[in-house]
Amino acid sequence: VLLAGMGGHYDPDLVRVFIKMMGVYPTGSILRATTGELLMVAPHEGGQAEELPGLLVRTSGGELLETPEPKPIVVKGVVEQVLPAEAGFDPAAYLEYAA
Repeated sequence: VLLAGMGGHYDPDLVRVFIKMMGVYPTGSILRATTGELLMVAPHEGGQAEELPGLLVRTSGGELLETPEPKPIVVKGVVEQVLPAEAGFDPAAYLEYAA
């Protein structure tokens, strides 16, 4: 949303600063990998990185894991960001496993 509105609704300099501070994928973001798995971004420092700490929440076969498994997220392997309603789970419920 911010990138799409950059230069129109949002000041480009402020958007760049915000993304640099928060990272492209903030904690709690749900990402679909090229494998089809759904991973949630675990707490991290923000900023830019090639790999983020993550939790495997839904397998490539569609199974929702009761207890998520730690799994690093390779940013180049991210296909899309998914909304919680579409993912079928609440990311807040899984943050306790990220510690």
